[in-house]
Amino acid sequence: MATSYDNDTTNCDEYGGLYQWSEMMQLPSRCNTESCADLIKPNHQGICPDGWRLLTEDDFYVVLHANENDVGAKGVRATSFGGLNYSGYSFNWGRI
Repeated sequence: MATSYDNDTTNCDEYGGLYQWSEMMQLPSRCNTESCADLIKPNHQGICPDGWRLLTEDDFYVVLHANENDVGAKGVRATSFGGLNYSGYSFNWGRI
């Protein structure tokens, strides 16, 4: 089950939930501590709704370099997380 940023459930409404790797990928919980690479499929849907999928490394590269972003992760991080959001993607993750 997802937790909230800073363990404050009111943050879920603003920032969304924080998920363990296995939960996000919809894999067994053992995958948080051991390799489950053989269970990961191309265009892995994980917890995404039908018609959506998790980003691949190639997808992340495209988003990271969108709109002539020259400041790395800060350029794609949501402004609410201290980023500049050049891509419009609004990645919500903590410090990088």
